Amino acid sequence: MSEKLSSYVGLQKELLVLEREAEKEEASLATEGAKLSALQSSGQAILRLSLKSESSDAGGRQQICLSTSGGREISAARISSGDIVGVRRHGKSDGAGAAGIVEGVVVKMEETTISISLDDVLPEVEDHSALFLVLKLTSNVTHKRFTAGLENLEKAYSDPTHVSNALLRVLLGERTPRFTEEKSSLDDTALAELNKEQQRAVQCALDAKDLAVIHGPPGTGKTHTLVAYILAEVARGNRVLVSAPSNVAVDNIAERLPRSDRKIKFVRAGHPARIMPSVIEHSLDALLARTDEAALARDIRKELEELQASVVKTKHRGERKSLRLQQRELRKDLRKRERLAVQRLLARVDVVLSTISGAGARVLDIAEGLKPFDVVVVDEAAQALEAACWVPLLRAKKAVLAGDPYQLAGTVKCAEAEARGLKTSILDRVFSTPELQSAVVMLRTQYRMNSVISTWSSGEFYSGNLVADSSVANHRVVEINGCNVEADDDENLVNPFILIDTAGGDCEEDDLSKEISEDPSNKGEAAIVSQVVAQFVLNGVPKKDIAVISPYSGQVELLRRVLWPEHGRSIEVATIDSFQGREKEVVCMSLVRSNERGDVGFLKDDRRLNVAITRARRCILIVCDSETISTHPLLERVVQYSENHGHYRSAVVDFPDIVGTYSQQRRPKEAIDAEGRPQAVKKGTKRVKGPKKIIKAKSKSIPKPAPAELKGWSRTTTDSERDDLQSRLRQEIESFAKNDSLVEKTYPRTLSSIGRLFVHELSEEFNLNHKSEDVEGSRQIKVWKKDSRSQRRGDQSKVVEEDGEGESRHDPGPTQGGMFELLGNESEDEHAQEGVRSDDAHAPQTSEYEDINSLLRRVALAKESRDMEAAPGPAAQPSGSASGAAVWCQSG
Repeated sequence: MSEKLSSYVGLQKELLVLEREAEKEEASLATEGAKLSALQSSGQAILRLSLKSESSDAGGRQQICLSTSGGREISAARISSGDIVGVRRHGKSDGAGAAGIVEGVVVKMEETTISISLDDVLPEVEDHSALFLVLKLTSNVTHKRFTAGLENLEKAYSDPTHVSNALLRVLLGERTPRFTEEKSSLDDTALAELNKEQQRAVQCALDAKDLAVIHGPPGTGKTHTLVAYILAEVARGNRVLVSAPSNVAVDNIAERLPRSDRKIKFVRAGHPARIMPSVIEHSLDALLARTDEAALARDIRKELEELQASVVKTKHRGERKSLRLQQRELRKDLRKRERLAVQRLLARVDVVLSTISGAGARVLDIAEGLKPFDVVVVDEAAQALEAACWVPLLRAKKAVLAGDPYQLAGTVKCAEAEARGLKTSILDRVFSTPELQSAVVMLRTQYRMNSVISTWSSGEFYSGNLVADSSVANHRVVEINGCNVEADDDENLVNPFILIDTAGGDCEEDDLSKEISEDPSNKGEAAIVSQVVAQFVLNGVPKKDIAVISPYSGQVELLRRVLWPEHGRSIEVATIDSFQGREKEVVCMSLVRSNERGDVGFLKDDRRLNVAITRARRCILIVCDSETISTHPLLERVVQYSENHGHYRSAVVDFPDIVGTYSQQRRPKEAIDAEGRPQAVKKGTKRVKGPKKIIKAKSKSIPKPAPAELKGWSRTTTDSERDDLQSRLRQEIESFAKNDSLVEKTYPRTLSSIGRLFVHELSEEFNLNHKSEDVEGSRQIKVWKKDSRSQRRGDQSKVVEEDGEGESRHDPGPTQGGMFELLGNESEDEHAQEGVRSDDAHAPQTSEYEDINSLLRRVALAKESRDMEAAPGPAAQPSGSASGAAVWCQSG
């Protein structure tokens, strides 16, 4: 064995140990010291769950379904289907100790329930009054398999007769890739479904003797090409192992294999809980259930269920313990018999699919022993650690790698391990080795994005070689079926690349849960995204076609709290990393980072931005602080690209009642240039402004400075001034409400928008009528008592009615309601999280999101006021709209 390889293997093992220790340290926070409330806030725990049902899964494991109480929605940004979790009964303390935890795998998560397949029996399930908690855990299995793969790498390299010896020497740069002299023939039917580059990629893979690489940028049909290649190999009588770093990537291929005209036999190896429902019928467990041995397995499962019924009924602890032991023995017998059936099943299949880690499982040893694999396909190879890829690569003489090194790599938690090279992928090795370039074929035509979106990605990452197919090059949001075509003057519907800049608006980031992670969140950006999403929905964009993404799980959690109560879970909200491989017609992205330091965190990984922007088909809308992100070159160029080729919007201009509301530490307001764009004031930050004129929203205008003598009524710029104004207005309105001799009060036109907002709110508080009306081109507010004008005009409370001049007045009703009421009730204090609930169902709940709920309610009223100001003439507000201004007002 070469000294170079020995050194490489030693280093990789060391880095894997560092990574495992980092995972264990992170997990210890969740099992030893952290408060449950903090774990829930960070998305790593789900609390106060009760048992809804219990059954056995396809493999005979105990499967439980836990549900929340009172219809409370589950919101756990870091727990998803396929994750390893621990389940235990709630204890008396607020600690998350490991005692009593039973491990399992999440099968499915719905709005109020979570289904888990357990590795062992959960003893307390017979107590239906018990409350359970779920914690995200880590496993040592993957680490062991990767370490074993490195050890096998050394053995395979030293053994010239090993099936993978020649392949390893190519990948390690000692030999060049080899190809057959005679080109393989391709089936005409398969060729008809591929473009020229895809055909060339399949041809190259078939002709390769040891290595071929399919480089698939976003939207280029890489999976489609891989499936065509797999079918071609099976048609030649070859056996194929298909592997990928994630279950989703594996299932994406498995889904397409049955759709082909050719009937092939394949099996999806892995835990059933981690397999998509559309593929589950091809899982190993499901196929075993249809074998001759299935009848015996069913008998054992029936006996298991009968035992479980007895466990629930019996009250004697000793008898219950005996029944549990019988259950364990039966489950062992079931698994033993199924293992014997596995050999017969695997001997008949042409294709085996598994994750990269799963390729190290015992079932793959059985499959390889029965009939060796001729080729291994590794999809999304750029997302996997190089140390991981050796696990499947050592099972065949030939490898076909597919992926894109300019998208996200695998996740590494240990900073030291990442700095020393653990995050390097096998594709990074290939693309950095000149001798291996002959094995690479790039797919150049993308079928997903509007050309304005793909042109940015093509220029930044693919040397201009990525082009949009004519079928998608010019498609826009306004062309979506059901979209309001009359709203084609809405820039959100016609512009594919939109950036909303919060610079100068004091939409600063904060830490959602400093106890658990340093994931920042940004309430100002969340409020802007909420308004933008509401406008898309109002204009007819189906909710299922909208995704909201962010780099940080803290922001994802916040966005879910803001969006889901109003729109439901049809609007997907996810991290950028978890959304890789996905697409939506409209993608709204909150970049979060806004700070004086110019710190952009892991946004420095350019590949993350490439993934994020290329998820969108017709529109990518980015909300960010250009001051902060422009400290990084690529992010600065994104801002410039939006100015030159897309649609740049200033939050200071377009969202005046949001900006500044969420300041953590007040920064100086930026100046506004002649085109309505905030000018950077940060030292060392100078953003190049493109020549493209900024198109401002029609209803927005830059506020004029108030005369010096009216300074107290003008736009406020500090928290103290804002508080003083609110206090002064409160005194005035309270005095007016108590004075029986006063009937009506009018506030001057110079009152700022935030001042008008306070008047609307205080009028509601003191049960007064209030109305904003146009006077000589400016707005003024009239306030009157409900027992005066209402006697002459009838009770107008809680209705939208036109006055004599045709202008609508909306009385928003109670200040608690709509999405804000739901938001306030979703997150209880630590006592409530331990199962202690108030006897008064309407008692106010303490919530870490209480401040944003209140502020969003202010935005609702401010938006009503602003829309009325912007109206060119008397007009009635639309009644019963699903989103937009009407909804915000109803919620206020």
